[in-house]
Amino acid sequence: KLIDEQRRRQGDPVAGGGSRTPIMTAYRQQALACAAALADGPKRPRDLKPNLPNAPKILLHNVYRWFARTDRGIYELTAQGSEALQRWPQPDRSHTAA
Repeated sequence: KLIDEQRRRQGDPVAGGGSRTPIMTAYRQQALACAAALADGPKRPRDLKPNLPNAPKILLHNVYRWFARTDRGIYELTAQGSEALQRWPQPDRSHTAA
């Protein structure tokens, strides 16, 4: 299970030395990618799925409270999600968007 977690992580996002800093897990990285995709406006999970296969589950479970369901099948970024993107900036993936 630990090796699987390492495989899903991208890069080495943990600077180290911080005991009060949230750990960057593979799940958090995927949730941040979903947040970055929603930064420019509400979207449907199926629109995110080609680039983020776990997006529907991440949006549905909303572990970090970064997403809000605005309508049936439509999600937007919350203020907490925007704060998370400021704390952990994501690379620009607009060139890979569907």
